[in-house]
Amino acid sequence: MSTRLSKTDLMFVYMILLIVAFFIGGFFLGASVGKQKASEEFEKYLTLDTEEMDTNESRSQYSHTEFAIYYYNVYVPFHEFRKNYLDFYNRMHRPEGKSDSAALIKHIQAQSKKTKKELENALTPTASPLLQKSYTEYMSALSSIEAGIKSLAQSQTDDPDQISQFFKTNEQLKKGQNHWLRGQIYFYEGISRWESIYITRESPKVFEQTSSFSLTQWSALRFHQKNELVAKILGEKQILSFFNPEDVTMYLDSLTATGETSIQKVSEAIEVLIASGSVRQGEYLQQNHRYQDQPSPMIPLFPN
Repeated sequence: MSTRLSKTDLMFVYMILLIVAFFIGGFFLGASVGKQKASEEFEKYLTLDTEEMDTNESRSQYSHTEFAIYYYNVYVPFHEFRKNYLDFYNRMHRPEGKSDSAALIKHIQAQSKKTKKELENALTPTASPLLQKSYTEYMSALSSIEAGIKSLAQSQTDDPDQISQFFKTNEQLKKGQNHWLRGQIYFYEGISRWESIYITRESPKVFEQTSSFSLTQWSALRFHQKNELVAKILGEKQILSFFNPEDVTMYLDSLTATGETSIQKVSEAIEVLIASGSVRQGEYLQQNHRYQDQPSPMIPLFPN
């Protein structure tokens, strides 16, 4: 039998070899394309996972839980001290405070130590930097005020004029006042940050020149932005008060709504309102129905 292949057999072999070649080439090409697509998909999922992690991380900050921790463990104790200190300050400046000065000093020293110990042992909102900064500033305020009151006690003066001068010039009390007001500013910045993360999805507004901020610009701000602006103006003017920034906001909103004021600047309007005794503590809580649709962190300061 002949071992030579016929032309037909040769064509058949060539076709088989060609098919095998195409199969092998297609396999490797497909593997390469598949590998590239798999790599692209893997990178996409990595990116999505990172984005989700970033979102989750930002969402863990300034949550309702964080604000509740801050409110009950930091704000409430310091707010109580704030009332005691301002009452002490006012009574020390009255003529009748002369006979009670020693007792008043002893009382505020006890309140300062009590509040400081309470804050030192408190659970704080560590996932929200601005709230944590507020806590740190309040702690520093208590330490400075405590040192200042100790110096006042050592001076043993009961003269109202000398006491008034002491409050104006004592470096520790001035430092305590600065820390106090910065703590308040950080808190209201934190609320604005909450609003930007959860409500508006916009970058927080930066107030650079608060002293020149006009009432026309004021009207374009959201509620929590207004509160932040008021807190910063109070800080710049070194105004300690029984009332909160939102109490001032309510009066400024009423003032701008009438359109009957000749005042142009927000800072000037705040000075006039305070000097005239118009702003009262807790006024916002009594009139908050005007802002009932305003989204806010779930704390008693802003009941809905």
